[in-house]
Amino acid sequence: MDEQKPKKRIAIATFIFSAIICVCVVEYFFVWRSNHIAKSSHMDMGLIRYHSQLGWKLSPSWQGRHSHFDFDVAYSTSSTGLRNGTSDRRANSSPVARIALVGDSFTFGLGVNDKDTFHSILDKNDATREYLNFGVPGYSTDQQFLFIKSYQGTSKIDHYVILFYLGNDIIDNARAYPIQAPNGIPYFVVDSGNLLLKNTPVPKRTKSPQSKPVTIDSIIFGQELRDSAGFFSNFTRSSQFLTFLMPRTAHSSEEMVSGILNERLAVEKKLLSVLLSAIKKETELKSSRLTLAILPGRSFITAPNSYSAYFQNHIRLAVKDIAENINVPVIDIAEKLKSKGAQESNIFHPNEGHFNEKGHRDVAKIISKYIKASAGIESLSPSR
Repeated sequence: MDEQKPKKRIAIATFIFSAIICVCVVEYFFVWRSNHIAKSSHMDMGLIRYHSQLGWKLSPSWQGRHSHFDFDVAYSTSSTGLRNGTSDRRANSSPVARIALVGDSFTFGLGVNDKDTFHSILDKNDATREYLNFGVPGYSTDQQFLFIKSYQGTSKIDHYVILFYLGNDIIDNARAYPIQAPNGIPYFVVDSGNLLLKNTPVPKRTKSPQSKPVTIDSIIFGQELRDSAGFFSNFTRSSQFLTFLMPRTAHSSEEMVSGILNERLAVEKKLLSVLLSAIKKETELKSSRLTLAILPGRSFITAPNSYSAYFQNHIRLAVKDIAENINVPVIDIAEKLKSKGAQESNIFHPNEGHFNEKGHRDVAKIISKYIKASAGIESLSPSR
């Protein structure tokens, strides 16, 4: 009987060793796959060009392809440097109103063809209004404000819809370099209640490769969440395989997270409030209407119990409060998409993260319903 004990120990040790080897092999596969997907993105050169006051703009009359593990699509821009829309827009129509959709890569339509952006869908399906795509990848609220001020189009814009992205807009507004882009940007600080423009002309030098990598998590949470998570939670966060088996969920309450965010984002919220007030004033000077629409990042829909979702929901509520205080109407696209249920996780590209074709169709339906129901728009005078 004693002779069986060594054999048992050997069998257990062999099993444990084999399990560890299997986990390492699977982890290696997940890391390899992640790196393969990250390196799969390729876009033809020339879509973006340097601009001394805005940081960058879309190149006029450009066309090219963008391929990724999730998609292979084509983009094109107009002679005025705006993303093109559907090719069968009514050539001789006289729109009652012109509506500019102002935003970042989600508004531009990264990951879908020209005809499949929510801008293009709205423009095609609404016979009485013309929709213009003022989306530029990487733009946050400050650049959008400057873009509106500098727009020199020949047609008057009757209605500006600012598409606020919950993922990073409020963070990038206060930075000289965006988190996810290497190029410098103009930004504002609040000085005695007024906006003071910084970093212009925008330097051409890009972010230093030697600069310490910065993530949204590190900015908004620092080490507080990591320190309170415990060894096991931090270990699983560092493993792609374990993250796949056990999707990341918050180990702290949403109330605790909001408490951290209230302290850390006080300056950013104040800046956003002053920025939106300035945008409202600018659109009023142009005799235009202003609406704020809130767009979610993927985790807000697909991982509602994650820190990222808690962050986005905190910002969503703060943005709605700011808009209400300055009397700007809001389209809460994020909440409307979320309320449709878990099946709506298929509105994003699974790896790249932007809206797919279905996502753009769903967003177009929400905006269209608001535009048609909003008071006063039917009485707008014809644009000149």
